[in-house]
Amino acid sequence: MSYPEIYIPINKNIYDLSSKEAQGFNDWFVDNLEERVKILEDTVKKDDEHRFWHANYKRESLQELGEWLYANLAAVEQTHDGIEQGISDNKYPGWFADIVRETSSNKKFSDETYRKCFDVAIYFGETVRKAVPSLKWSYKTTKTFAHKNQPILVKDGNKASLNPRNIVEGLAGKFMRGEAAPNKLQSTFDVWVNLFK
Repeated sequence: MSYPEIYIPINKNIYDLSSKEAQGFNDWFVDNLEERVKILEDTVKKDDEHRFWHANYKRESLQELGEWLYANLAAVEQTHDGIEQGISDNKYPGWFADIVRETSSNKKFSDETYRKCFDVAIYFGETVRKAVPSLKWSYKTTKTFAHKNQPILVKDGNKASLNPRNIVEGLAGKFMRGEAAPNKLQSTFDVWVNLFK
């Protein structure tokens, strides 16, 4: 089962966006939340094992979604040139580029896995946001901010910020390496809800 394409309205590295472009991307992101969650729900339900799953934004729904993601990840071979291209595209400083070179695997997520993670991250973020209604989608354009220009959840008066895509891609990597069980998506939700309350 192929996961639908995502047509993101930017054609350059997210870190290189101007403030206006970042605003446009984040406006697009918020405007498309419901559509992306619907695509996720429809795709998950096509799997017989998860045909009764509903995107109801309840904590419990993350257990089954974690199981689905765990079972539906794919990796592709990554060459040395591919690793170097990733370092160049992300404009990593020299010291961090060295860490990336030393720790990079010869495998990376397939494009389809990135798309799944993108939509699971939207659903995860929206589920956290509904559990903590004072959260809102935002972004920061500060050059030194690790998640520059990316959609994050923030709460006034709380210094924490949640980048759901970063969280879900990190969990997916742990799933693929056998370092985490599918219930980790739900337990990660608990951590973030408690942090923001």
